[in-house]
Order: sequence, then structure tokens, then C-alpha cells
Amino acid sequence: MQLELKRIRCDGGTQPRTAIYDQVVNDYVEAMREGAVFPPVTVFYDGKDYWIADGFHRMAAVQALGLASIECEVRPGALSDAQWHSFSVNKSHGLRRTNEDKERAVKAALLHCQGRKSDREIARHIGVTSMMVATHRQALAAAGELPTPAHLSDSDRCADSREAPQGIAFDVNGVLQDGQHRLWAIALSGCTVPMNVTVNTPVDCIEYVGGGKRRMDSERMSLSGRFDGGVNKNQLATLRAMVRGLGADRKLPFCRTSDLLAWHKPAVDFAVSNLTTNRIKGVGSSTTRAVVARAWYSVDTDSLQRFCQVLRTGMAVCPVEGNIILLRDYLSRFDRSDTLSNLREQYGKVERALQAFLAGKVLSILRPCQTEIFPLPEEALA
Repeated sequence: MQLELKRIRCDGGTQPRTAIYDQVVNDYVEAMREGAVFPPVTVFYDGKDYWIADGFHRMAAVQALGLASIECEVRPGALSDAQWHSFSVNKSHGLRRTNEDKERAVKAALLHCQGRKSDREIARHIGVTSMMVATHRQALAAAGELPTPAHLSDSDRCADSREAPQGIAFDVNGVLQDGQHRLWAIALSGCTVPMNVTVNTPVDCIEYVGGGKRRMDSERMSLSGRFDGGVNKNQLATLRAMVRGLGADRKLPFCRTSDLLAWHKPAVDFAVSNLTTNRIKGVGSSTTRAVVARAWYSVDTDSLQRFCQVLRTGMAVCPVEGNIILLRDYLSRFDRSDTLSNLREQYGKVERALQAFLAGKVLSILRPCQTEIFPLPEEALA
């Protein structure tokens, strides 16, 4: 699709090279004047901004020609997705990367929220050797720019000490982020206690503390300070079911999940608050909430609230609300084993009941929808 140049953001840290090369831009300008067709630039759309991830030289050439727009391949995703994609561009096409370009990409990838991936995974993504990634990881850690584990020294231990089951963690400013109660208990005990200590940990990237015990994603998001009031498991389960829809189940990286929640949180919060836990468990399930969260983008909220109220209470006042009672009866008998086919059936029937309720159509049989009725904004864009 054609996008106006003024709508494309270039200030998000997605430039994979150390500089724009004027000679390359001039060559592209001449080729464009002669009618050469270039591939579209790649941009990521987060619902508000279009972030360029590949095509800085092509965009500069179009600007030099005085054109107002450029052909783009638009992908749904947040700024972090655009950044991660930018690290991999030009490894097999376009202007050959210099060693400085490769180093820039490696360092940026290690400091990215996906920088905890293995050296081999990062190297494969960028198109460099794993040795190069390992070397830069060690250098960044030595400079204090990456989270590094540390332990109390042997001289700090005493014979009657007890090992703490978990550790403590400090952020990049030396502020204690995790383990306040454990540290206070140790201070009151008067004992020297060996424990794991993590320093220089970004607030939004705490994953392991104390013996490598993994945090739940909801805990990590709550610690990040990005979400007022924190994040709970119901919100995350609803988000994941909403993103899945009628499609295949897929594991999303943490930073992608966090970005999606930031974008879709109003819809998720609406669904969770209006479909609270019910004695009929399917009513408050993440799959049922997912349909309501998707519909939030295109359906009048009063109608959605009424749908949720009838589904939650079982009290219908008109024939068209009988569709919701049909759904409620189905959910009460539903096999709750979380196989993908069962989840798709439940999701499809919730969509069908909501669609019929909104259209004022009375159903005699509740059949599941086979195609998505309520697309997300990024799906509609694609």
C-alpha cells in the first residue's frame, strides 16, 4: 500500500546501519528516474504509528525525488517488533553490511527485550557468527549495560548461615526491585545468608531471580511499571485467546505479549470486568472473554454489556436474548478439556450467539462460526 512519507516514523531505533550512504541514495534516485521498480519498504503498524524497519535508503531516494508517498509492506506489530526485524535486514539482500553495521545490530539485539535469547539464536537472526554475539555480550556485561548475576563472596558467609530460597534484584540505578521482605528478614535475623544477587536489571526485563526461578509473565509485566494496577493471569489468558481467535495456537515472546496487552488492554479489561468468574465456568473463561474483547472494537458497548449481563445471570427478557441462554446452556455442558478443537468450537459458538443477538435474529440451533466475525484492528488492516 502507498503511505505518505510524513506518516512513517524513522526515530524508533530501527536503522540497522551506522549511516545513510549518499552514493547509494543517488544511485537509487537515478534508477527510479529510469523506471526501475524497487521492493516496498517494510513498516510495522502499532495502531497509531507506522515504524520503518527496512528501506531507509529507498525512502531517502523517494524524498530526494520530491515524492510524497512510498509503497510499503505494512505488518501489524509494535515498535519492538520493528526493531527486532530491523536487526535481520540486509543479511542476504541490498547494500552489503559493513563490520560496523553488524556490530551495531548485534549490540542493539542484545539490549533489546529479546536479548536473553541464546547467542546462536541471535546470531542466526542477524546473520553473524555466534562467537561475535558472545564477544559483544561479554563486553556489554563487563561495562554494566546488561543484567549480570553476582553472588555473595565466601568471606561473607559464616558457619551457621542458611541459604536463602530466592535472591534479590537491583535495577540499573541500584534500586532494590525484588526481595525487600527477604532482605529485611535477613537483617533482623543477624545472620549472614548467601543468596543470588542480580544487578543492572532493566525494570521491564526481570525474568530470573533466586536460583533461576522463573517469574510468571503477569508478574514481570506488573514489575515493569508499564501497566497501572499491575497485570493478572485472567488478563493475559484473555489476551492470548483473543489473539488466537479461530486460528492456530502460538507461543508469543514476552515483549510481543507485553506490547499487545498495552495496545489491547481497554478491550481486555472490558471483557474481564463484564464476565467475572461464574458458577458456570465457561461463562468467565478466557475463550468467552476473548470474543467479547474482539467485539469491543466494533460493537456498541451498551449492547456488549447487555450480552454479558444475560450470559452471566441467565435472565433474558426478550426472544432474541434466548440466543444467549442457548449459549449459556451449552457452556454449562461443555467439555472443558483445553484441546484446540474444543476451544475453537466454544469460541465459534460464542461468536454465533453474539452475532445473532446483535442482528436481532432468533436461533433454534447454536452452530459455531467457521470464520472470524470480529477481526482485530491489525487484522482488518492486513
